[in-house]
Amino acid sequence: LKRLDGSTGYLNLPFSPFLSSAKAGYYFIIYSPTGKIEFTTNSLFLDSAEGVYFFIPDTISVVQRRISYRIKVDFNAGFYCSGRYKNGMTYKYELNDISAGGCSFISPQPLSSFIKEGNNLSNVELNLGPYGKIITHLKIKNILPMNDYEKQNEGNFKVSCMFLFSDKKCQSKTENIVFQLLIESKLKMKRFLI
Repeated sequence: LKRLDGSTGYLNLPFSPFLSSAKAGYYFIIYSPTGKIEFTTNSLFLDSAEGVYFFIPDTISVVQRRISYRIKVDFNAGFYCSGRYKNGMTYKYELNDISAGGCSFISPQPLSSFIKEGNNLSNVELNLGPYGKIITHLKIKNILPMNDYEKQNEGNFKVSCMFLFSDKKCQSKTENIVFQLLIESKLKMKRFLI
């Protein structure tokens, strides 16, 4: 994909008679940081200056899908994150969920002045019980009030973070732990369904 311009998309590929002879149309999937955009168009055209182009239909689907599977952490698992704020005060928060790309934790009201969207938390220790500990940095992406049907988290906030790995070893260790948690979660679900 060369560029998108209003209602037209331009492709960076040479035009061939094969491209213009398709009868079923062309199915496009464009990946972006906000999601996946899917649409079908019936024709490709050739412009001597721009190359191959197509018209974007009036209706397209934007599908928000996670790149990595997010696993809800069992309340009784005892998984938490801890560290020090920039002012030296320590913190410890219960983990809500985890994926290979990030995690979320539960923060009570009132929120610390350091818990703001866009802020980074450095040298955070993720304690994952029998799976071990991970030291990483977190970037706060989103903060939402909790509306827990069990009322155990009512009045608290869910703080969603992205991992900022300092090296590949830490990233690989995190991915392996998340994979183990995923397998265990699927096995529990399978046992439950039987």
